Amino acid sequence: MEETLAEWLNGRGRDPFVEIAVPRAAMKLAQWAGRGVRTVTDRAVITVCDMRLVTMRYGRDILEGLPPFPLVRSKMAVRR
Repeated sequence: MEETLAEWLNGRGRDPFVEIAVPRAAMKLAQWAGRGVRTVTDRAVITVCDMRLVTMRYGRDILEGLPPFPLVRSKMAVRR
């Protein structure tokens, strides 16, 4: 079914990656983040090793869909 939808989007000049894969990835990342923080006193570290999250437009869109949190790029910053 997903392949059919991708073909349909392609046939209309639309990008299946942006319209199918990116929203799905955003939803999964938000769910993972939610599993790490259940109460107001909970703390979690979410590690994403794919640099596209900060270098590509769709990565920034995914980050904007998450609750506000500090974005750090080093292990030392996480320890604080």
